[in-house]
Amino acid sequence: MSVLSYLQDCASEAVLSEQERLSIDRSIGNLQQKLKAYFDQDLSDHFRFGSTTRGTNLPRSLDEFADVDYNGCIQ
Repeated sequence: MSVLSYLQDCASEAVLSEQERLSIDRSIGNLQQKLKAYFDQDLSDHFRFGSTTRGTNLPRSLDEFADVDYNGCIQ
């Protein structure tokens, strides 16, 4: 195995699969619905930030502490 092929293999493992991306999007959508239902008019804003918005988040297999940064603002 050449150095280049090794690095290419490592890089390909560090990319989220489509299934992982869809799972995160479903979870965020679920969270948004629940926050809106619970806080109703008091929720002035909510947004995602950090590595998921930059597309630099790692798969759980490489980072067991991987998370999604999300903020909700209450009036």
